[in-house]
Amino acid sequence: MSEYTSRTSATPDDSLIHLHAMRHERYAAATTLLGESGFATRVGGFNALVRLADEWLADNRTPEEQRLAEAQVIIDTFCACIYAPFLPASRHKDYMRLNREPKKRWDSQKKARFRAEQAEFRAEARFRQTVLDTIHLRVMTRYEGPGPWSRLSFDFSGSVFFYPVSFGRSQWEGRLNLRGCTYSAEADFSGSTYNGGVNASFCNYRGNVDFSESVYRANASLSYNVYWGEAALNDSIYEGHADLACCTYVGHASL
Repeated sequence: MSEYTSRTSATPDDSLIHLHAMRHERYAAATTLLGESGFATRVGGFNALVRLADEWLADNRTPEEQRLAEAQVIIDTFCACIYAPFLPASRHKDYMRLNREPKKRWDSQKKARFRAEQAEFRAEARFRQTVLDTIHLRVMTRYEGPGPWSRLSFDFSGSVFFYPVSFGRSQWEGRLNLRGCTYSAEADFSGSTYNGGVNASFCNYRGNVDFSESVYRANASLSYNVYWGEAALNDSIYEGHADLACCTYVGHASL
C-alpha cells in the first residue's frame, strides 16, 4: 500500500461516522420539508424520513441501541405531525361542517371561502392519514413476527383524529400512548398485540371503534372513555393489569 493510499483511505470507523453525519443532514433537510404548506412537498419530506428510519434499523454496522435511538427520533417526529393542533378540525362540529356540501343559499364568495377551507382540511387529513397508514404497515404482525417498527414507542397522546384510524392486526412491542385522544371517525385496533403497554384512557370516540380480539401482555388502561358509536372490546386477553373503569357507552357495546 502506498503512503498516499494509507493516508487518504478512510477506516471503517471513519466511513461509518461519515454515513451517520450524512443521515443527520438528510434528517434535517426532510424535517424542513414537513413544515412546508404544499401536500406533495410534505409527503416528499415524510417519505425521505421513512427511508431514513428503515436505513437506521437495517444498518448492522451500527450498534443496536444507537439504531433504535436514531429511528425513535424519526418516529417522534411523525407522532408530532399527528398530535399537532389543526384548528379547523379541533371541534367535532367543525369536522361535521367540513364534511358537508356548501349550502345552496350561500353567495358565491361564501361558497368559495368554504371550498378553500374544506380543501385545506382535506389536504391535512390526507397527509396525516398517509403518516398513520405508513406506520401501520410497519407495525403490522407478519408471518415471521412483528413489523420492523414494532419495537419503537409511539406517543399520539392528545391527538384529534379527524380521519379514520386503521391499526388493526398490529404488534406493539414498545409503549403506545393514546391518552386523551379524540376520534371523529371510525377507529380500528382489532386483532392487535400489545407487549409494551398501552394507555388509551380519557378518549372520546365519536365514531365506531373496534378493540376486539386483542392481546394485552402488559398494563392496559382504557378507562374514562366515552363511546358515542358502537364499541367492540370483546374476545380480548388481558395478561397484565387492565383498567376499563368509568367508561360511558352511548351506543352498543360488546365487552
